[in-house]
Amino acid sequence: MGGTASAEEEPLPPRVGKTKTVGANFASTIPAMEASTLETVTGFTSGSLILENPGRSITADYDVFHDKVLGEGGYGLVVLAEHKHTRAQRAIKQVNKAKVKDPAALKAEIDVMKMTDHPNIVKLYESYEDKKKIYLVME
Repeated sequence: MGGTASAEEEPLPPRVGKTKTVGANFASTIPAMEASTLETVTGFTSGSLILENPGRSITADYDVFHDKVLGEGGYGLVVLAEHKHTRAQRAIKQVNKAKVKDPAALKAEIDVMKMTDHPNIVKLYESYEDKKKIYLVME
């Protein structure tokens, strides 16, 4: 304990001393860590625990309250939803694919959201996709 590693514990590998800018319109930078280093430490890659449900209807898992709009943005609406089994309330960001001008930038933003775990930043739990929309399930 006490902040130092004992002879039996291996210290965590240091972060790579660079930052990466992600996405054309994404203003912030994130510390870069090699994927192989992250896999060695945790056994998982960043975002590997975020469920992706392409082709599965969001209504299979969530009661979506389209009349309870939490916000509105350039891509679409954010509405309230409730998980059918756990009853956990979530915000669902509905991204209208027709309004997306730069799909690569959107994908980069979603990838950053998958890697981010911070108490002051909204958490992405899972995503769904159909022919017209991408649904991001957030806290």
